[in-house]
Amino acid sequence: MRRRGHRSKKKCDLLHAQRRASERLGYSMSAGTVKRLGQFVREKCNKRRYEDVFQYISKISGTRFLCRVFFDEMWINVIYSSSTNGVVTILPEDIRELEEVEEELLNVG
Repeated sequence: MRRRGHRSKKKCDLLHAQRRASERLGYSMSAGTVKRLGQFVREKCNKRRYEDVFQYISKISGTRFLCRVFFDEMWINVIYSSSTNGVVTILPEDIRELEEVEEELLNVG
């Protein structure tokens, strides 16, 4: 039984992704939009024919990977978790910043 006020990992990831979208993309995403983004990644990640809207970048851990998706008329860099089937966070648009984040993530793990 869950304690009152306890949030699941999936819910925490959803809220984190919403905050990062606002911070890094300059506009707020609703919870529904972040969920749709997660569904979009899940549908496209295993099919090579979607290279015009999905680009796999690298594996971060056993259950997480970094990718770029064309969603809502823009390219968005995201970390996706296959264990929660959702977006963990939204990364900066600038590729130099993205490379720094990727280095940090690889050095931590």
